[in-house]
Amino acid sequence: MSYKVSQGISIINFSDSSEDTQRLLLLSKKLNLKNMKIADLNNQYINNLLFTDKENINFYIKILFRIKKKLISRVLLINLEMYSVEFNSLVSDHFIRNILPNLYKLNIIGLVRSIISFFKRFLKFFLIRMIISKQNTVLLVPSTPRINNYTSLKMKKFLLKNFPIKSNYLKNYSYDLKEFNYKEYIYLAGNINDFSQFKKVCKFANKQNIKFLVSTNNKIPKRIISEYSKNLILTGFVPNEKIIALVKYSIACVAIYNPRIKNLKYCASSKLFEYMACNKNIIATPVIGIKHEIDYYKYDRINYTDDLDNISINNLKKNNNNKINEVFFYDSQIKDINLESYLR
Repeated sequence: MSYKVSQGISIINFSDSSEDTQRLLLLSKKLNLKNMKIADLNNQYINNLLFTDKENINFYIKILFRIKKKLISRVLLINLEMYSVEFNSLVSDHFIRNILPNLYKLNIIGLVRSIISFFKRFLKFFLIRMIISKQNTVLLVPSTPRINNYTSLKMKKFLLKNFPIKSNYLKNYSYDLKEFNYKEYIYLAGNINDFSQFKKVCKFANKQNIKFLVSTNNKIPKRIISEYSKNLILTGFVPNEKIIALVKYSIACVAIYNPRIKNLKYCASSKLFEYMACNKNIIATPVIGIKHEIDYYKYDRINYTDDLDNISINNLKKNNNNKINEVFFYDSQIKDINLESYLR
């Protein structure tokens, strides 16, 4: 049987409109790869195959089968989840987040479901490890600490930051913020997974008498809302476009991110990059992923929650700068990416 030779193919789930898919489309275009679905791979020999670790198990079985038939020359794997290639992360993630809580509550149905989910994820981990062990693989990873953690993976690793913003998204927006009638405020958007750190920022807002606007899907304990009601403002749902506007007009932005599981330990909150793209003062939790990104980019508008007693809102005002920083746009990053040497 003769096979049609393809210089490069990117597998994209076109039903997924997420920012991950948008990044994949931009990267594919930069590397001159043809976008296809797995079903369209029949009778093709592929020099370079780009895909992510977010696909289903059947996808990886098909890829592994084609590798064994020597129909794929090189794999470029975008490693979004640490537990896809690192076993200790897989165990800590599922045991702490799923199995342990159900075991503690004696929730038999939940425990069975979490065990089944673990074995499905383990199978995915096993298939991906099989693929990268048998193949000339380039692993695209979203943080340097994570790359350094993959000591057991003897392959080329390339840093591909998980920036959340496209340049035209920030440059061309214009939104009315009349419903948020606050001239001066600090702002938090996104997840809150450490309420002890969140309370430190609430206390800081009260001490400085500054409004603290919060847009989150997390349920904030009533006692915190009651204790800090003077300045704590819960915005409810806010679309991403208005979040960017609220970020830009704030005095400082807040990133409460304290990952306790290994899968997330070496990453930073995606909102951190949005804040840096807007050149904002940042108040953040001093965890490994965030501190690394701040140090890596030598970003000097950072204040950690442990140091809030030594910070005044007046100093933050003086240091405020709304100049757009294109370093943190993912289309700018992909434009400058140099993967071509790996594809020869």
